[in-house]
Amino acid sequence: MSKEDTDKIVAQSQRMSIPGDQVQTALARLLEDGEITEADKAEIWWFYSYCMDRSMTLEDAGKAIDKDASTAYRLFMGRYGARYDNLIEAVQRYHKLADARGNRKVIGFVETSTWKKIDQVCRHALVGQLPAFIFGDSQIGKTSCLMEFTRRNNHGQTKYIRMPAAPTFWQIQREVAKACYISAKASSSEIRTRVFDSISDQMLLIFDEIHQPLISSSNATAVRIIEWLRELYDRTGCGIVFCGTRVFRDEIETGKLALILEQFRRRGIIRLQLPATPPKADINKIAAAFGLPPPEGDAADIITQMLKQSGLGQFVKFLQSASNLAAKQKKEMSWDHFVIAYDVIQKLSNKE
Repeated sequence: MSKEDTDKIVAQSQRMSIPGDQVQTALARLLEDGEITEADKAEIWWFYSYCMDRSMTLEDAGKAIDKDASTAYRLFMGRYGARYDNLIEAVQRYHKLADARGNRKVIGFVETSTWKKIDQVCRHALVGQLPAFIFGDSQIGKTSCLMEFTRRNNHGQTKYIRMPAAPTFWQIQREVAKACYISAKASSSEIRTRVFDSISDQMLLIFDEIHQPLISSSNATAVRIIEWLRELYDRTGCGIVFCGTRVFRDEIETGKLALILEQFRRRGIIRLQLPATPPKADINKIAAAFGLPPPEGDAADIITQMLKQSGLGQFVKFLQSASNLAAKQKKEMSWDHFVIAYDVIQKLSNKE
């Protein structure tokens, strides 16, 4: 059986499970051999990542560029066997269509001042290949902003990894491998090598809840995790963002591991400290998204207290509850619905 026939059989039966490091290796070889340009390489990688993120089959990938599954497979594996000009043009056409569809307004996300700050930090880290630290209290919108940035700058360029509670070093390796489309079934040393191979200097890695290893893992595990992430940045030259609570900032600056983590801390060229509570302008902007004017009276007092105790997340949840209440009553939403929703929850919370 010829190699072309083998590729065709594999393509017809295999879903998009081609490891990211294999694609990067194939693209690097094509670039070195002069078969594609740097721009072509970026375009193919975008298409591969786009398909992986949407769990597309090779048949789906082929249809997207008016080709068959076998052609899509050989494109990603660098085995096309002919000039790549027409294929690249097909990918570029699909890229434009995907961007046009992706630019539709995302319902429910409000571009607050926190978003603008995080967006700027992430962009500087990506373009400048810089490490950045973002510090802020819980429930002020950090995670939603980071996930929105990832959504808008995804398809292989931005990778979001959320640290689990009490993580082990192996868990973190698997999370990073998953983000790089690499099987977590590989050994730790193999994952290490393949992750380094799959990340380029044109990517941004976002590590959210980075304080978790420092507060819920052993000291030895925390240092091992942080040092591996430092090496990941040093070896690949990618942009990297570490986001955590004030605990993270305190731990790396004055905590018991501060001296050990000195190299990690020094790499944080960009440092953003977010305010504990959002400004009134953000509150008004979020309220406007629900069709409400700036809060006054009882509603304003409740919000002030709520932001001090629980942060922005709870404010949005109560707005959603108020919206549901208004819908049930078949009335236009008002701040009265917000106050009623708050009172109902308070009574339930205080019930013995």
